[in-house]
Amino acid sequence: MSHTHRRARWSIVAVSAVAAALVAGGATAADADPAFAEHWNDDVTEVFPDGSADFCGDLGFDVVEHRVEKGSFVGVNRGPDGFFFGGATFRGTITWTNPENGRNYRNEFAGSDRDHKVVDNGDGTLTIQIKLAGPNRYYDNGKLAFVDTGAVRFSILVDAAGTPTDPTDDEDLGFVSLDKVTGLRETDGRDFCTDIAEFLG
Repeated sequence: MSHTHRRARWSIVAVSAVAAALVAGGATAADADPAFAEHWNDDVTEVFPDGSADFCGDLGFDVVEHRVEKGSFVGVNRGPDGFFFGGATFRGTITWTNPENGRNYRNEFAGSDRDHKVVDNGDGTLTIQIKLAGPNRYYDNGKLAFVDTGAVRFSILVDAAGTPTDPTDDEDLGFVSLDKVTGLRETDGRDFCTDIAEFLG
């Protein structure tokens, strides 16, 4: 997902789709800016040729990825430091298909994410803790294979570019930590590319 006023959030596919970081804006609680709202409805198809460094390397076949997702995002500046906090609700599917034999692996997901905590590190960067909640269901050629439920909290690091309350000029510096995981996680310990090779081959 990429949204106009969201920080480029660390994406976790197994924790899925982790996401896009939300932070900073400008103003204090007393004179906070109005909430920013955004909606999206994406339908994207991408082809990964066999051997692609962007997708699992040498599989012996090409993979077609089809992502359909819709959702809503709301963000607002708040708190004594005027940091921008945002959150989203979303629903969608990602389907990976072997075009040679039609076999596929599908992830159906729904849920919400929100900025739980924003910390100014004092060196021009912000650490943002994000809470992601909601189920992911994985299907091997139409048959339910794995279910992940519950919530995940993880932290990312963002370069605030000298404007800690303005998210529009931020740079994502990457994943910091996986802070808390609750619920059922049947994909824990599994390798996504190994599953792709088995289910699509």
